[in-house]
This record gives sequence, C-alpha cells and structure tokens, in this order.
Amino acid sequence: MTRLWIAATLGLFVIVHPVEPRAAGDAYQVDAAKSRVTIAVGKSGAFSFLGHKHEVSGPIESGSLDIDSDDLSRSRVSIVIATSSLKVSGVDEPPEDRPKVQAAMESDEVLGVARFPRITFEGTSIAANRPAAPAFDVVVAGRLTIRDVTRPVSVPVHVQLADRSLTANGRFSVKQTEFGIKPISVGGAVAVKDRLDIAFTIAAQR
Repeated sequence: MTRLWIAATLGLFVIVHPVEPRAAGDAYQVDAAKSRVTIAVGKSGAFSFLGHKHEVSGPIESGSLDIDSDDLSRSRVSIVIATSSLKVSGVDEPPEDRPKVQAAMESDEVLGVARFPRITFEGTSIAANRPAAPAFDVVVAGRLTIRDVTRPVSVPVHVQLADRSLTANGRFSVKQTEFGIKPISVGGAVAVKDRLDIAFTIAAQR
C-alpha cells in the first residue's frame, strides 16, 4: 500500500511539474583578454595617397555564444564592444595625425563615445552545413547597433572548436551612413570612404 502511494505521488508530481527537456547546446563566454575587433575605413580625396586607411582596434568587452549543436539555426550570439576602448592602431597613420584621428573618431560626428558607449551585435541565427571536423564555416545573421541605430547584417565566420573552447574569426562591411554617421573630411582635402571594414577574433570558454 505504501509503495502504491509513493508511486501515485511521484506520478502526480511529474504531471503537475513536467521535466523540461534539456537543450542540446553549449554556452560559451567570451574571453575579453583574447578577443578583439578592428575597424578600418579607407581614405579618399586629393591626398589619399598619403595613407590608404584609418584603423582603430580594441577588445571585445563581453559576450556569449549559445551553440545548439543539433540545430545551429537556433544558436544565439551576443557581443558588446565599449566604444571608449577603440584606439587608433597606427597602421598607415603618421604619428602626428593619430591624436587628431582619435579625437575625430570619438566625436559626436562619428562614434559619439560620450553618448553611445556601446556597440552591440545580437546574432539571431546561424546557417551552416556543419562537417564532422572541429573547424567549419558559418554565416551568422543578426542585428548590429552603432549609435543606437540597428541594422541587419550577415557575417561569414570561421569557427574552430576545441575541448571546452571556441575561436571564431570573421570579416564584414557596413556603411557609416546606415548608422547616421557622415564620412568626415579634413579641409575638403582628405575624406574617408563610407564603407567600414570590420574584422574580429573571438575566443570563448565554456
């Protein structure tokens, strides 16, 4: 009788409190010390031959990658970059010009660091025919937000999986004007192009 009562009680518990199926996925946290983004914009105008591009670089502040290994399309990615951490790299830039480029990049006309402290990316799906090998290529579709303006983007990414870690490298382009940024010029002689080339390396652990 006691056994029947226990069995009935357990059965009622399962009905009232059904066990949720565990998602087939892995949660990775971005390692800020090993993750980095580089943003480059080409120069145009009469004196563009003095240098091909302006380039800023900085760490990826935080982020997470929830990878559903059974259905990659249900995976989610979240990346945060602090605009104040982006610094002129010095590549193709005369040393005396770096402070001016840094100030222009941080100004309200460009990133508006004081008003818009974060650049974010929210990946909503991943498309891939994942092979058995630990390295594979995917396309991450998501929303990129700069200066509180959000636009859809698709990002090709190369992924390398290890035992409890993940490395992802990618590159894509957007237009400044899509985010309310007017390409700046210096005295009408040196201007920058509308296109921003964004490259990144992400290292994450689970």
